[in-house]
Amino acid sequence: MSLAIDKQDNKNGAMPEIVIRNVPELVYEHLKAHAQQTGITLEELVMRILYKDVNLKPWSQIFEELAPYRSTKVTLEVVQRAIDESREERANRVFRADS
Repeated sequence: MSLAIDKQDNKNGAMPEIVIRNVPELVYEHLKAHAQQTGITLEELVMRILYKDVNLKPWSQIFEELAPYRSTKVTLEVVQRAIDESREERANRVFRADS
């Protein structure tokens, strides 16, 4: 088995590519079957394996984990109040420092 990594300085933001040659037929067939059973592409399956191996989470998983903390109850008034309070606190700190 051989591995080729194509990391070019792409100005279009394209991700590097990894090409794995001479994958044993049995390994390929198992990966392909697993991807089909899971309902994902072979590329997605291999990407999941890579993320897991380097102990990284894909963005989709991070967003999914953060979903319970999202709130749609934040109104413009709440944001404006928070900004005003922050400005007032800063002004009070500056005023005390000048005294």
